[in-house]
Amino acid sequence: MEAEVRQWLAARRADVAYALGDRVACAANARAVGDEFYTTLAGNVEASPAPLPARVLLPVPTPALNPPTPYESLTAFWGHPFPNPDAGAEAPTDGLPDADERNRAVASGWRTAEFTLTAEAAHALVAAGIPFLLTLVEVGVSQTRLVVGSDPIRESLTLVDGVERKTAEAPLRVLLERYKATGPRALACVPPDAAAKLDAVRPLLADANAYDALFAVQRPLLTHDRRAAGVAAAALSTTFPGHRLTALAAVALARADEHPAKLLAAATAAAVAFPDDPTLALAKASALRDLGRLDERRAILHDLAAQPDADPLVTQSLAQMMLTDPVAAAEV
Repeated sequence: MEAEVRQWLAARRADVAYALGDRVACAANARAVGDEFYTTLAGNVEASPAPLPARVLLPVPTPALNPPTPYESLTAFWGHPFPNPDAGAEAPTDGLPDADERNRAVASGWRTAEFTLTAEAAHALVAAGIPFLLTLVEVGVSQTRLVVGSDPIRESLTLVDGVERKTAEAPLRVLLERYKATGPRALACVPPDAAAKLDAVRPLLADANAYDALFAVQRPLLTHDRRAAGVAAAALSTTFPGHRLTALAAVALARADEHPAKLLAAATAAAVAFPDDPTLALAKASALRDLGRLDERRAILHDLAAQPDADPLVTQSLAQMMLTDPVAAAEV
């Protein structure tokens, strides 16, 4: 048997033993896999009390035919309408939270709380019976998933994908590391009669107050109320100086103003803590293009494209730029 197949089989045996509550077999097979997730699982199983705690999976209905959107799933779970976005609407792809998503919920009577995902918050929300939305920002695309389950022993979340009818397990460590430049941002929503559940968990939701302040900046921009957004941004800067979300507020205002010089400054400030994040770097590159500072833009794209895990959208952007240069075109 090939090494990859042996590893796959050990992982499946560990999964089955875990589901059956067989601590010894689970730990032995998990260690045989040899990767971080299963090695951690083995240690957690051995250290956990007997019997193993059960994975919490919320009974979110799944329609028999077309896979639902996350908002349709929330509507079915709570029996309270959560509107889908307008046709053709696109979520932000530059690291900003989707203010329209939260605004639709608030306008429909939902109690909401935005926060930075943590293991503590995720497990507490699911244990309280609250599925929540999770935003996964990749280069050039922002995707919303619905978290419907959690497992502290496996250190994982169960997600509804949106295009698949079955759920998917996602290691928390991967989510927290891969999407740390944008949070990852999460949004918990409950109908009015379940507000007490969310209020009880809110103290565990990281950055919830800062997200409220950022929403106060973004929400007026949905109706082009620049003055109200500016006042809210000043309050955010005073209350949360130097915070990651304060920097994003400046990005939101610069985008609303369509001011590339302000956008470059805001994106540069937002990227200080995450210099290698391609989403924030591409925001800088976009502003440099609009300012005509092409050499600086090319340097940013070159640095991103040189990384071993460079995103295809980055290399495509660099290639398109080089094609306009007769000297550089030969390198494409």
